[in-house]
Amino acid sequence: MIKWKVGLVSTVLLISLSVKSQISDFYLFPNPFTERVKIKFTSQALWQSNYDLRVFDITGQERIIKTGNTFYGDNRFEVNTSSLENGIFFFILIHEGDSVIIKGVKNSLVDVGKLAINEIVKVFPNPVNRYLNLQSNQNTKMHKVKIYDLLGRLIFTQEISGLSSYKIDLEMFKPATYLVEITGTNGVVLKKEKFYKQ
Repeated sequence: MIKWKVGLVSTVLLISLSVKSQISDFYLFPNPFTERVKIKFTSQALWQSNYDLRVFDITGQERIIKTGNTFYGDNRFEVNTSSLENGIFFFILIHEGDSVIIKGVKNSLVDVGKLAINEIVKVFPNPVNRYLNLQSNQNTKMHKVKIYDLLGRLIFTQEISGLSSYKIDLEMFKPATYLVEITGTNGVVLKKEKFYKQ
C-alpha cells in the first residue's frame, strides 16, 4: 500500500483534468454506503483499456485498489467496502492517463434513507475564535473527537465518552482551516466538518 496526502492528490488531479478527459459522469452510489458501493463512469476511449480505482482514507492512506477493463460508453462495477471503517473516503479513478476523484461516506450503523449524518452533531461557531462547541442530539452520545489539519495530520484527540456536549479550547491553534471528526460510542463517525480558527 502507498500513502498519498489528499492535498497532493487533489493538486495532481486538477492538473490532469485541465486537459481533455477520457472520463465523464463518474458516480458513486449509494452515498453514504455500507458494505458495498457501485461505481459508474463513462469512457470516451474508443478502444478497450484498463482502469484503476484507488480508495484513500482521510489521512491519505490507500485502503483499496481495484483494476478492470473498460469499454467505450457506460461502465459499471461494484467494490467491496466491508474492510473500511465508518468515515470519509476518497475514490480516485485512473483511466487512460486521466484521474477523477469523488468523496464517499461509509456509515453502516445509520439508516441513511431516514437520517442525514450531518444532523446528528452540531459544530459551532464557525469561524471560531477560541472555544469550539460540539453538541449531539438527545439520542446520541459522543465518544471521541479528533482534529486534523488539511494535510491529514492528526493534531488533537480526546475521548469524551458518553457526553452529548463538549467544548474544545483552541487557544494554542494557529489561524487555519481544520477538520474535526466526532465518533459515537459504537464507533460510527457522527460528524466530519471543516472549521476555520481565526
